[in-house]
Amino acid sequence: MNNNILPIAILLAYNGNNYDGLERANGQNSIEATLFKALSKAVNKQLAFTHISRAATTMAGEHAAKQCISLSIKDILENELPSTETINSLLPNDIRVFKIIVTTNNFSARRNCEARTFEYLIPSYAFSPPPEATLYCNPPLDDTDDPLPTTLPKGGLFDTLKKSSLSRRNTFKQSPELDASIIAPSVANSDDTINQPQKPTKISCFGNFKQIFKRKSTPRGSAALKASLKTTLTRPTKTTDGNDENIVTTLHRSLSRGKKSTKQVFDDDIKEREELNTGRDYSPLDIPPPTESQKQDLKAYRMSPEQYKAVTSSLALFNGTHNFHNYIPGSVQTDHRCFIQIFNIEASPLEIHNGLEWIRVKIVGRSFGREQIRRMMGMLIMTIRTHTPRSVLGNSFGYTKIDIPEAPTNLILDSPHYNTYNFESISQNTTPVNFGSISAISDFNTKLLISIFETESIQLEFEAWLRHLDSYSFMYTHYLNSDGIISKPKNFPNVNDLEY
Repeated sequence: MNNNILPIAILLAYNGNNYDGLERANGQNSIEATLFKALSKAVNKQLAFTHISRAATTMAGEHAAKQCISLSIKDILENELPSTETINSLLPNDIRVFKIIVTTNNFSARRNCEARTFEYLIPSYAFSPPPEATLYCNPPLDDTDDPLPTTLPKGGLFDTLKKSSLSRRNTFKQSPELDASIIAPSVANSDDTINQPQKPTKISCFGNFKQIFKRKSTPRGSAALKASLKTTLTRPTKTTDGNDENIVTTLHRSLSRGKKSTKQVFDDDIKEREELNTGRDYSPLDIPPPTESQKQDLKAYRMSPEQYKAVTSSLALFNGTHNFHNYIPGSVQTDHRCFIQIFNIEASPLEIHNGLEWIRVKIVGRSFGREQIRRMMGMLIMTIRTHTPRSVLGNSFGYTKIDIPEAPTNLILDSPHYNTYNFESISQNTTPVNFGSISAISDFNTKLLISIFETESIQLEFEAWLRHLDSYSFMYTHYLNSDGIISKPKNFPNVNDLEY
């Protein structure tokens, strides 16, 4: 440890409503500027702070229940560090310091942080449908039209895909034929045997595929299975003109379009959608602020079980590693830094505070981009309230660039995690970086949550945000639509740059 430089970690929490953000670069009204000023005042001399690092950066209006800032202070000894009581007496009530820890020289609050847990709070009325005059007021979805994932595959998605791939490979090795036998399921207690033990047939790369498509496939198995397949193929469905048709007719119609490439068919669908939008009035809607009666209706809004299921199931689509270029301002699809892994994301049971119903979303990940989580929550809210198929969430990780609004600043850094550093600190005889069970932490967190609930109950900030988006609904119809198709956006200004 350099005798002239003292590396420390400051564990703190803050309510960011009255500040321009965490970093000192944001000006004198930042969390760090206020904190460093109090540190200098506590030791009665002007301190020089270097190598500043944060567990996570929070923007203006965002909060932290547990935050870690590492830095080095020049020309100060360990016994000269102020106590937490001294420094808290010099800080405003919306910033609290819990610990000041002397660390190793190579400790960095950002680089040594293995994971970060964030929490985002959403009032239930944010999922209420938009006004009918908006261009993304779509008809409600049917569960059969928009199947939602319920849980993650057991053992993880990668293990599941690997087992499925191995299973298919073994099937190809053992199956004597590659026709309907690989798609006809076995039936228990059947009189006929589907898979007879035969000598495996050698499979070539191209020859057998030609035989597959030349050979006429015949359903095999029991009589009950054949009857079931026949019923499935002839099950009548309703066409747009009210006439009955079956799946075979549908397949013939699809094959008649076979001369077109997939790209041509997709481009035709996009062109048809853009033609429908021609001639529309793209002037912003004049939506007046809610009356007192309407405010009471918003506060009394309660999420339906179907909506709650849609929220929890849609959140599962964010799990795993995806390209979040649409969720990080100024990024491009080819930027490898946009591939971010979400370890876990889940919603809490519904809660009621100050007459409003709330849902709390917790997100755990290695790292996050600037404003990424707020845009994830904005996409979640707008997808569900506009009845857009949830497939658009998966498509948002693709190549096409879309403009996703960022939700209000109800974001809290719940906790940074330093498990590896703390484990190594045992052998190195250094102090671990952990918050421990300090009653002041839970007390401050309770006050922070109460402040958020009370502010929303009085100001209805989500209502103002939604009303602003509804006024400019035409800017989002290229992906918030009843088909869930992402088409080319028009050259509209970025809605996040418009004031409301």
